[in-house]
Amino acid sequence: MGPTGRPLTQGSDVGAPTTALGQLTPPPTVPAVEPGVPAALSASAVGQAATGPTVAPPVTVGGMEWRDRDALQPIGGPVPRRTWSVRTLGGEHIVEGGDSVGFGRGRTPVDYFLAVFPQTQLSLISILTSAKLSARRLAPTTPGEVLKFFGVLLLATRFEFVARADLWATTSSTKHMPAPAFGARTGLSRNRFSDLWSNLVCSLQPAGGPAEGAGGTE
Repeated sequence: MGPTGRPLTQGSDVGAPTTALGQLTPPPTVPAVEPGVPAALSASAVGQAATGPTVAPPVTVGGMEWRDRDALQPIGGPVPRRTWSVRTLGGEHIVEGGDSVGFGRGRTPVDYFLAVFPQTQLSLISILTSAKLSARRLAPTTPGEVLKFFGVLLLATRFEFVARADLWATTSSTKHMPAPAFGARTGLSRNRFSDLWSNLVCSLQPAGGPAEGAGGTE
């Protein structure tokens, strides 16, 4: 006899799970398949409902909330994008998207640098620095070499280093950054850079400073 008093030959009791009180355990509720939803997706949804989400809970470290998922925004919130522009010495405004200079040629980074750096100043630096180099029996420089020197200074901001000599190393100190190798990258040797660094003159200063001959009292 079955738990309901009926013979076990009836299909309603055959194989039906029972509880400790002999009552029938209701079968699990299966959500109905929505029209137009593939059966595979419905089965996946049932599995997710049974097991729950597998995403790790967020962790707060240093006042910031970290989640185990792709970051959709930069840390600290979205950064508003700003368009850039350059005003040349002649008063011309070069705006974003206006790199073309005609005949299929576009402005390069050095073009923008020269657009805001006076050419007369570049020549003056070359003349004054060459005079100081020659006084120390070193080879004079040129406007092109001075421009390369400034480029090396800007490039150095893209590398982490302890001593300036590290920038000419041909082997990297970390696997996350390539070797600086400034000698091969820029064509400016370490010794020549040091000569320019220690003898660079940007303006003509009178001996003793601007106050000389002013007649001031101590």
